[in-house]
Amino acid sequence: MIRREDRRLDLATSPFAGGPKFFLSKNQNAAMLSGAQNLSNAARVIVDGAAGLCGENDSPSFFRPNPLISPDPAKGPAATFRPRRPARPEAANQRDGPSAMIARLPRWSPGQRIGLLGGSFNPPHEGHLLISLYALKRLRLDRVWWVVTPGNPLKDNEGLPNLEQRLAEARAFARDPRIAVTGFEAEIGARYTADTVAFLRRRAPGVHFVWLMGADNLRQFHFWRRWRRVVATAPIAVIARPGSTLTALAAPAAGYLAKARVPEMQAAGFAERRPPAFIFLHGPQSMLSSSAIRRGQAASRRVEKRAKTAHV
Repeated sequence: MIRREDRRLDLATSPFAGGPKFFLSKNQNAAMLSGAQNLSNAARVIVDGAAGLCGENDSPSFFRPNPLISPDPAKGPAATFRPRRPARPEAANQRDGPSAMIARLPRWSPGQRIGLLGGSFNPPHEGHLLISLYALKRLRLDRVWWVVTPGNPLKDNEGLPNLEQRLAEARAFARDPRIAVTGFEAEIGARYTADTVAFLRRRAPGVHFVWLMGADNLRQFHFWRRWRRVVATAPIAVIARPGSTLTALAAPAAGYLAKARVPEMQAAGFAERRPPAFIFLHGPQSMLSSSAIRRGQAASRRVEKRAKTAHV
């Protein structure tokens, strides 16, 4: 027969000695010790997790693990506490690419409708101005940004004037105060339109950007790097150009955009549509082009050179 003294444990012999004198059974005492151990383990897990989130140097003092306490007594005091170190800023910049750079943009505010007309502008001409003014009117845009690129990846940039010269010429030619000229692509190191549009969406949240292009560019749009990403990032408005309307609408990119095409009569609200969205606008056209102007300038220089060297 088990005596009562065997079924009870005097707390004077327990870890809680010094407390009030009451008696617990052996099962109750074991349950209390097990619960205390579980609470200790849970607290250690919380501390370890907080230290990993906060890092080694910036964590509060009560989250920093005590190097003298080991999570595993069998491993001794040399516990393997290795909090997660914060990422280096330069590594973050390499991951973010162009978005990590700081660029000087024209003025903008959330809710504005801004058209983006990209190109080398070598040189700027009446066709650029006509497209911009027509887009401002038909699409109800607030501004148009002329994005002067460092160089066209699809063209031979040999002999291309420097960016500062082309920016100055474009600013002198853009006679409307709603047209802003910018060269921020060189500042962020972007070479492709997909990077440019993605950067602007992150840098200027709340702005309704529309990518503007002439019909001659739509013919070769499927050659652009990650052109489908451009389609998925911003609405695209194409303005008719002399001799390019039929060929542009038969191009592979136009076929890809056919399901997202918006009728011209809905142009007034096009800027606020969610991409993919595509609209083809017919209107006043100019026969001028930068390549034709360059050819004319080269021919004029050749004539002048021959005139100087001719014998009279």
